[in-house]
Amino acid sequence: MKKGYWTVAYRNIPDFASVKAYAAAANPIIASYGGKVLGFAGDDIVVHEQGMPLLSVIVEFDNVQKAREAYNDPAYLATLEMFAPGTERDFRIFEGAV
Repeated sequence: MKKGYWTVAYRNIPDFASVKAYAAAANPIIASYGGKVLGFAGDDIVVHEQGMPLLSVIVEFDNVQKAREAYNDPAYLATLEMFAPGTERDFRIFEGAV
């Protein structure tokens, strides 16, 4: 079965402390679905072409169904309320190629 992934790029972070609080609360929930953070790029991100230097995260799951279940878990959805007003994320769930 193919892996499932979350990719997240933060377009606007008015209060980075709120992102840290979200991560502390969300990570155990994500892990309970088998989610593993594969990459986290903040200040050290290198961009090419039309890329923008945005805080980015990649999370891997055993399959796309687990990735969807984790996102739709009510406890996970509640962590989204922790973001400061104005926080913007480009969030995607997809199935891996292999």
